[in-house]
Amino acid sequence: MDKAIWALAQNPRPRGVKKIRGPNYRIRVGDWRVVYAVFDRDQLVIVGKVARRSKRTYEGVDELFQATR
Repeated sequence: MDKAIWALAQNPRPRGVKKIRGPNYRIRVGDWRVVYAVFDRDQLVIVGKVARRSKRTYEGVDELFQATR
């Protein structure tokens, strides 16, 4: 898991990435999901949530990065 998160610094849109909406993306690491935002202009990647896949995994994703917009 740590390697996948640190790798986002070099490539914020790796193979298999899914765009959620706006600057928000998610990657899959086994049964886990890493939800993060990419701000290209600022060269910034913010990880907002790491959770096991479930129906509730993506609840509240929009609010995670609300202050950064």
